[in-house]
Amino acid sequence: MQKLSQNSPDLPKTDPVPIRVATWEDFGDAMAICRELYDENAIFAADWDAVSETIKKATNRQFGIMGLIGDRGRVEAASLLLITRFWYTGVWHLEELFNYVRPSSRKFRLNGVTHANRLLEWTKKISDEMKIPLISGVLSEERTAAKIRLYERKYGPMKGAFFVHWPKGDDGGGGDKDGG
Repeated sequence: MQKLSQNSPDLPKTDPVPIRVATWEDFGDAMAICRELYDENAIFAADWDAVSETIKKATNRQFGIMGLIGDRGRVEAASLLLITRFWYTGVWHLEELFNYVRPSSRKFRLNGVTHANRLLEWTKKISDEMKIPLISGVLSEERTAAKIRLYERKYGPMKGAFFVHWPKGDDGGGGDKDGG
């Protein structure tokens, strides 16, 4: 699998809120988004070196791509996709690592469309243009049912679910984000 082209797809320029493909110059904004996402949704302790490596790969279009809404220094929302395979196959797919809208931008609508909806449409567009499937999921303790309904409206019926079992005596799992 090769590095993605510098001409990787964006939403059409006529879109009033375009999603732009992140470049290396967006690294700081991407890391800031990841920290906010972590604070809101993480279930394990962060390995910021691993996060940094993933962002570097995506901003250099090496097995990943990141879409951003907003100008440099004022990013409002982001989506991170990796190009990967399941352990049992040679078939490539896009794995959505996250779609995240900053709290201050969650209620924003333009022409009736939220940033969350724009991000999901963008991920589908990337999948269609690359001609590889998109695998996505919701792992959250906040408004999970609403997020699942949004994903079902955009992607169709669920194809499974995620569950987490914490070992007995461990209220947050080995190495949870609060250090437990």
